[in-house]
Amino acid sequence: MQIIRRAIKRWLIAAATRLFRRANIRSESEFTKLRLRAPNKLLLANIGHLGDAVISSALLPVIKNAWPEVRIGLLVGSWSRHVFEGHPLVFSIHTFDHWALNRSEASFAKKLWKWIETRRIAEKEIRNTNYDVAVDLRCIFPNSAALLRNADVPVRIAYDRLGIGGLLTHPIRYAEKNQHEQAYQLDLIRPLIADPKALSHCKQSIHIKSSTAAKEVDVLLNFAALGNRRYRVVHIGSGAPEREWSPENWRTLAKTLIAEGHTLCFLGLVIGSAGS
Repeated sequence: MQIIRRAIKRWLIAAATRLFRRANIRSESEFTKLRLRAPNKLLLANIGHLGDAVISSALLPVIKNAWPEVRIGLLVGSWSRHVFEGHPLVFSIHTFDHWALNRSEASFAKKLWKWIETRRIAEKEIRNTNYDVAVDLRCIFPNSAALLRNADVPVRIAYDRLGIGGLLTHPIRYAEKNQHEQAYQLDLIRPLIADPKALSHCKQSIHIKSSTAAKEVDVLLNFAALGNRRYRVVHIGSGAPEREWSPENWRTLAKTLIAEGHTLCFLGLVIGSAGS
């Protein structure tokens, strides 16, 4: 049943995209013009959950290597803000909590109010910061395209999926590929990067300041005693039940990684069938 629902969802999204897609997708020459002048301030937007923000962090060193003087701002959900506070590659963080992504136990009315309030504040902050370019990294609902338009960012780049092309100055045609989410995000900034060598710096870059939680993890895992041992971290569980793996899939993955000589560390909230 889940397979059927996913197939129907994909078909509906593709139909909506074809129906509302802008005909004037920007040509290569339009992106060449952008490559010829380095932005002073660039905003990366990904209001998804924590895992989405961690994936997007891999673009920070790419952008910094392409334009060493650029100042990078972020638009994220409040639940991801702590990952980037104090990050040496980020000069400003804005938060926007969309009601559809809010997993708190607050009532729907409170989630709507938080959505309205955080959107109003984020639009004002972004407008006052005077970004040259904004790239919305989410290719699914919800995203920040309307917010970025209302904040008057002059160059707005994102996938044209879901018929949002009219909200963008430089929409990029979305094509379903068999690749990781990080590769989709890298494809969004690839047309901006003049030096392809900068793309080789794509590596997740998070910065978590010392906190009580971090100290508890430090004690729990006894990091000081680990020496130079390297781990493959496997995060089990998902906030969306339809994306959960069966126990057999997790066992197969673990056996494969162990056979390759990796030491595993399992993290995450175990819910549903994954806990069997």
